[in-house]
Amino acid sequence: MNSIFHRAKHWQLFTFMFGGVIIFQLLMMIYMSDIMRESILTNRPPSMSRFFWFLIPMILIVMFITYGWQWSIGSGLKDKLPHGVRMNFKLFRAFTIVPIIYVVVYLSFIFMMFSRMENVSNTSNPADAIQLIFSMFFGMVIMFPFALFAMFCMYYGFYFCAKTLKSIELGREAELNDYIGYFFLFWFNFVGFWIIQPSVNRITSEGWTPPPTPPGYEPIADPDSTFDPVQEKEYIPPGAKLKTKNHEAFEHDDDFEGLF
Repeated sequence: MNSIFHRAKHWQLFTFMFGGVIIFQLLMMIYMSDIMRESILTNRPPSMSRFFWFLIPMILIVMFITYGWQWSIGSGLKDKLPHGVRMNFKLFRAFTIVPIIYVVVYLSFIFMMFSRMENVSNTSNPADAIQLIFSMFFGMVIMFPFALFAMFCMYYGFYFCAKTLKSIELGREAELNDYIGYFFLFWFNFVGFWIIQPSVNRITSEGWTPPPTPPGYEPIADPDSTFDPVQEKEYIPPGAKLKTKNHEAFEHDDDFEGLF
């Protein structure tokens, strides 16, 4: 999958993402007009859960392109990082999955709420309406901290990709003032596609060569460097360290025989 995003052009990412969203929005508006007309003719409330058949593809397109693009940069370009640049790839991969899980859980919750709203509107039972309100309230209370954590993970992904890409371009570990612009470009990717993706295409091309290390730059020691072998401790027999009350050392355990 990384190679697909590495070869993709900026206009292709932009077109597939926002073009797909616009197409499904137009289809949803057409379908909405039919649903409203049917609701007026039958004198029944419209079925809101049907809109998820258009909402889910839109969200899947956005998630696939957004997180696939970030994954191809944050994880797919790790071999091109300058020597000594430390990045926590395991944490990045874990934090990339969290927002995806949140979106799936949130959509499932919204779908359940809309389905229950339709049932309540059809039965017109006040007890069901009260139960629905409490369910929505407790659901929002549970989802709120999850949403905050997913948002934190999303911003961490922006930071990670921005620092990774800028470090590769500079040939050294990038600092905050170096990659802060890339951070916002990953955040507002409808602009970032046009600026960041050409750089990704250039880095992943066959003729690309890493930039030289800036003069005076001393990279951090390689975390994967080989350590000195551990020296084995000299084996000392158990009786050699035992001492009497007069602090006389025994050389062997057999020396205890004279005490009894």
